[in-house]
Amino acid sequence: MVPMCETKEQAIQIVKSAKYPSKSYPNGFRGTGAMFAPAAFNLPGRDYLLNANNNVMIFVQIESRKGVENVEEIANVDGIDMLFIRPNDLASSLGYVAFDHAEVQQSTQRILDATLAAGKHAGHFALDAATAAQRYEQGFHFVNCGADIVALTSQMSAETRKIKDLTKKDLGGSDTNGSSLESGLQRSEGRENDSVDAMQRY
Repeated sequence: MVPMCETKEQAIQIVKSAKYPSKSYPNGFRGTGAMFAPAAFNLPGRDYLLNANNNVMIFVQIESRKGVENVEEIANVDGIDMLFIRPNDLASSLGYVAFDHAEVQQSTQRILDATLAAGKHAGHFALDAATAAQRYEQGFHFVNCGADIVALTSQMSAETRKIKDLTKKDLGGSDTNGSSLESGLQRSEGRENDSVDAMQRY
């Protein structure tokens, strides 16, 4: 998956970079020296090199105004398998903070239409299950759900609440800095909730 693809020329270069040079794809220039990729799949180098070109999916992220303007050409580049939308960056490029703005949604639909017309897969980022289901119903083939920062803050916020419940009889004590454990936990939990809320708003 390659971020910020904005032109047909960039898409062509991305495909070349992801393909090993071969008789079927002479323009590829992915390096064949290191054996890290074959080792990751527990394959002999020769077997991996012979089969990789047909088993690597190439995703490009459309996340800017320029990318939207050129999306039809990008979608029709041979070797591009999926166009993936990053809504926050797309909204920012269009001049908005919220990605539910009408122009952002119109651009999203244009990307989806161009992708489907080219016979490619369409992908979209989603922060929660409801949004993921909405994008799937809209016609996207691939929708991720959630983000690492949201998962981490949600988990740690829950654990912080457990600590407060389990130690509530002892929260009146002060630490060496003179502040109570309870107020410290509240501040920590508040920061975590703020992070989640900010991500959800954005």
